Amino acid sequence: ISNMSVYYGLPPEVVLSILQYYKTEKENGSALGTAYVVAMAKNWSEEGITTLDAADEKLRELEESDRLWTQIIEMSGIRFRKPTPKQREMVRLWCVDFSMEMISLACDAMKENADKPTLKYVDSVLKNWKKKDISTPEDVEKDNEQHAAKQNGKMKERPEIAKTYDIDRIAKDAM
Repeated sequence: ISNMSVYYGLPPEVVLSILQYYKTEKENGSALGTAYVVAMAKNWSEEGITTLDAADEKLRELEESDRLWTQIIEMSGIRFRKPTPKQREMVRLWCVDFSMEMISLACDAMKENADKPTLKYVDSVLKNWKKKDISTPEDVEKDNEQHAAKQNGKMKERPEIAKTYDIDRIAKDAM
């Protein structure tokens, strides 16, 4: 405790909050190591979490993030353990910009179109929707219809390939 207090400048009660979180996670079966505790202390110090109230708020954010993570992982069908800080932030941003229904639709799009399902694929779908100002299932359906119509138009524009063969010409070209 004193090392984290001295090295990272965290008050002992904040360090105890981190340790209590670690203990609870371990009791719940998480495979967190002591390096996680040190990284957490470092991050909290850099974020300016120096009061018990700020520590409690941060722990509530972590719990909410874990809940969202679990929901999204269940929707996507991808197996993960604990999210990385980058993944936590990615999921948090999804939830700021989109409803869970929209995130579920993005997961469905990933399942239908990706050879190897990843959360990066879901992220790219959601970023594309945000750029196109797509925010409802109806918007998604309309965008899909427009895309299909555009694809059908491209298919009709292609010139027909000649279906006749000149065997003599092929033999001459081959020599």
